[in-house]
Amino acid sequence: MLTATAVLMAAVVVALVASWVLTKHVPIMPVVTAVAVLFFGGLTFIFRTRRFIQLKPTIVNCLFGGALLGGLASANCSCPSRWTASCISTKKGGAN
Repeated sequence: MLTATAVLMAAVVVALVASWVLTKHVPIMPVVTAVAVLFFGGLTFIFRTRRFIQLKPTIVNCLFGGALLGGLASANCSCPSRWTASCISTKKGGAN
């Protein structure tokens, strides 16, 4: 498990560097994921237990889910009406 954790940590860093070199921009989701991988990977090596690296996907998904729910809650349109077809504007007589 420690070898796989080390490979994952190295791959995340390589992916961020490649993104920067190719596009001169690094999206926020890979940065948050990389921080979590490096943090929990470091804890995995310090404490020699795989529990920390196994928690990483759950915590990252909770962070992204919270960000999405926060954005949805702060929108001007009420939540249920955002999910219905009545919020989608279409041309009269035109095909969807």
